[in-house]
Amino acid sequence: MTRKQGATMLDYVKKESSVHSLDARAKLALLAAFMLAQIFAPLPYAPLFFAATIAFYALARIDFLEVVLARKALLLLPLIPSLLRLLFEKGTVEIAGMAMPQGILNGCLNFVFLFSLLYTPLLFALTTAPSQVSLALRFYGMPKRWALIFSVAFVSVSYIQRKAERTLVAQRARGSSGNALALMLPILHSCFRRARTMACSMAARGFDADEA
Repeated sequence: MTRKQGATMLDYVKKESSVHSLDARAKLALLAAFMLAQIFAPLPYAPLFFAATIAFYALARIDFLEVVLARKALLLLPLIPSLLRLLFEKGTVEIAGMAMPQGILNGCLNFVFLFSLLYTPLLFALTTAPSQVSLALRFYGMPKRWALIFSVAFVSVSYIQRKAERTLVAQRARGSSGNALALMLPILHSCFRRARTMACSMAARGFDADEA
């Protein structure tokens, strides 16, 4: 399959790997265990979990760097709190006989921790079909309505990303200064129109989100 920036989740699902073929219920349980381990482990262990995340992507035959570059905006989520910690945390710590500012060390560790915590669930989304996500969530007791919402959200994330990229390119071609409101309005309009289309399609097929 030809790789491309901004690829959808279904593009990644088409790849063959042991991670893709693993049962969604098992993947969901492993994901929860791995994330809980990250959250409760001491901060110095963050690089180990980060290395494990990269290893999982390699096992799934997904280019980790490609995924990161295709979703650069997500980097702001771990970057902002890590920068605040780097700038405002005082004190020093000794590493290998050298004194290092506590803020720099903890800021870097905090970034690695949040980065891994963010991209681990993304791997689950990239290697699991939306229908399997819904079945796995229902297996663990989530109501059908909420399972449907989460499975549709998996598909919508890539759709919103592609729409945002196209809107931004179109605005730049028209000489726009990159006003945030001008960017959000067409995206919201497209999302509401798509939601209405999906709702009408499900209603026409007699789908009931509350029916077991």
